[in-house]
Amino acid sequence: MEFSCFLLFMFMLEEFNDLVFKEKQDILEEFDNLSFEEKQDMLEEKFNDPDFVDAYLYGVEGIDNLTLEEKKDFILRQRIEGMVKILKTLEVAKEQRKERFPKLNKFYDRCIEIGWVPPANAIFYGESVEIPKNEDEDLNQFFIDFLTENDYFRLFELLEELEVNLPPGYNEEIKKAIKILKIDMTNFSVLIPMLFSFLDMLCTYQNYRSLDNSKYTNVKEVKALIEERKKLLEESKETLLLIQKNALSVLKEYFRSISFEEPAVFNRNFVQHGRINPSKYSMEDFLKLVSLCNTMGILTYTLRYFDENEKGTNEDF
Repeated sequence: MEFSCFLLFMFMLEEFNDLVFKEKQDILEEFDNLSFEEKQDMLEEKFNDPDFVDAYLYGVEGIDNLTLEEKKDFILRQRIEGMVKILKTLEVAKEQRKERFPKLNKFYDRCIEIGWVPPANAIFYGESVEIPKNEDEDLNQFFIDFLTENDYFRLFELLEELEVNLPPGYNEEIKKAIKILKIDMTNFSVLIPMLFSFLDMLCTYQNYRSLDNSKYTNVKEVKALIEERKKLLEESKETLLLIQKNALSVLKEYFRSISFEEPAVFNRNFVQHGRINPSKYSMEDFLKLVSLCNTMGILTYTLRYFDENEKGTNEDF
């Protein structure tokens, strides 16, 4: 689940870093005014054992003559100072991301124009891949090559990640999908209707935090979600919000209603109603759909993680 964990870490950092940093900074500033009992409550029970404290501080100079209470005071101060240093480093990284935000935003807008959600593993590999900066045709071909080279290695990475992020039952279908693709990659066309149904489920959960049968996804709701993300992005330049906006914007095009009198296009409406001949599906269509499903799966996994920790369980899954 490395891509999920990566984005989950980003979410937790951006969501809670300011609050935690202020809390630790305040504790450090007030440290000398805390009572012994208050400090005691901040250390685990094992630090009441003098032998454990001495072992913990083994090799630290200048503490031999300190009392147990003074040693514990020293340990706690070091811990809090260390946490503040780490959070300061993360805060600098967050500010650097904000500085890069305009370029990143422009890049994601380009991806929306050509119907791509950048593959999560391309984001994960980061600087080790060189993404084209100019022509959209080059960018489109880059994503295709990225997912198909080395016998579709990175495509299978995305599918395996999607399998992990989907709830029981749904994930079994992805296992089957991987098996039939490994037999013959031309089998991709039979998987497209299934992926559209999974997209519907994932978007519905993100919108309502529920899979109640009275809930469903339509273009109006997807547009509302996009506008909500745009407003949030005006206030907070968070990478995760940008990824969400990108994924929902691409999904919106797949979900929009098109009259059957119009020429057939690759979208959910035409596929699910059998108004586009499966022979018209292309590998590019499939790759785009897998990348979108994978990102939606990661985003839903992130929400499920917090829902389950808040409620203790998640009845929808």
